[in-house]
Amino acid sequence: MPVIGILTALGLLVCLRDWRVRMPWLLSLGLAAPVSSALPAGAPALPAIYLIAFVLVVLCAWDWVFNHPTFPTWAGSTLIVVFVGWTALITLAGPTLFDGIGVYTAQFEASDGRVALFPLTYTGSNAAQLIYILVAVALLFALASRLPLSRHVLLPGLFGCMALSLWRLVSEKTGILPFPVSAIDSGNLTFIDGTATGDYRLRGVFSEPSGLAHYATGAMALGIVMLFMCRGRIRIAYAALAGMAGINLIYAHSGTGLIGGGLVLVLAFGLVAARAIRNNRGFTELVVLACAGLVAALFVWRPIVAYASGLINDKVGSTSYNERTGWDLYSLKLTTDTFGLGVGIGSNRPSTLWPTLLSCTGIIGTALFIAFLIAVLGRASRVPAAWPAMALAMSVLITRSVAGGSFVADPLLWVALGICANLSGLPTGETRETMSPALSATSRRGSLRSSAP
Repeated sequence: MPVIGILTALGLLVCLRDWRVRMPWLLSLGLAAPVSSALPAGAPALPAIYLIAFVLVVLCAWDWVFNHPTFPTWAGSTLIVVFVGWTALITLAGPTLFDGIGVYTAQFEASDGRVALFPLTYTGSNAAQLIYILVAVALLFALASRLPLSRHVLLPGLFGCMALSLWRLVSEKTGILPFPVSAIDSGNLTFIDGTATGDYRLRGVFSEPSGLAHYATGAMALGIVMLFMCRGRIRIAYAALAGMAGINLIYAHSGTGLIGGGLVLVLAFGLVAARAIRNNRGFTELVVLACAGLVAALFVWRPIVAYASGLINDKVGSTSYNERTGWDLYSLKLTTDTFGLGVGIGSNRPSTLWPTLLSCTGIIGTALFIAFLIAVLGRASRVPAAWPAMALAMSVLITRSVAGGSFVADPLLWVALGICANLSGLPTGETRETMSPALSATSRRGSLRSSAP
């Protein structure tokens, strides 16, 4: 039994007594090791985050059946249900409708190990992806409508994720503080060794550097926004989170982090500026920080430009870049070849989010997913308490638009969207800092008001 599996089992036992309050925090902690297996050796690799999510979904379903069996009405709830229904339908019908059409799959050529075109047919990946999306959406409903959540619930998991990844960096660079490799690299994934080549790339607690880039970019966005939206000592934790995320991004040496991170920084500072203008508070701090950042950039602009240009030159024109671009272009063609219907999730494997949606769920599925995002994030944009989770969700969407099409199995995206839907149900200007159902009820009655937006 892996160490992470033992810790997960103990955590579940501790949380069962008051699961509505404690389970979201345990779910957050699961993000600290998102690809490490929690099951005994020989069993299919199942990270702790999925095991915790499954237990939480079962508990919420039980509570829903025996207490309030009504369909939730949070923004976007109907749209995501229709999206799942359409996705299941096209996944079941696609391989029959378009039997034999070429698709990129997770299968590999024995000769060179590269992804190759195979005739479309039913595979185990179809069933796996359908299970992933069902659990993900069930978790979304659980977080959105069944639980009292704090806006700080994401801090433990992302802080642990960034701290463990930084630990790996220190261990690999200095040889001190041995990193628990056996516990973290316990899945059946293909792990990329960042020390195997001359160009060091940090992968942290992930199987490859791009995975670290996704989470580090999101952690940096969350840290920056919360740093300006919170008061007290908790700001130290968010400053440390943003700082660790920045260091991990630099050493990940990922094009995803460079492009996505730049866009996310603009998003985060935009939200901070909007909050400052809205409340007429913190604007001076923002201006001072922006000026300080500009002055610092003027002193170190040469290393910054050298890092960015070197990274871009390494990526553009590389075999990996050409292959991934080819997968995406072919996937867009696949969309037209299937009359805009798609071939079903798990049947095709592009490199980025939108070609994945278009080729796998078609125009209808993509339109439904976009409408769902607009509903959830649009509602969250009107409630400042939900802005940090909104920044995190948009960060994941941005980075996965640069690289990483497997959005279905990304727990960070669905957890962030669930928190957005939950906190955006509060009256504008209110924040839920409650730790118990009783206090949560008090908050909903309007008697608990926070000084934070």
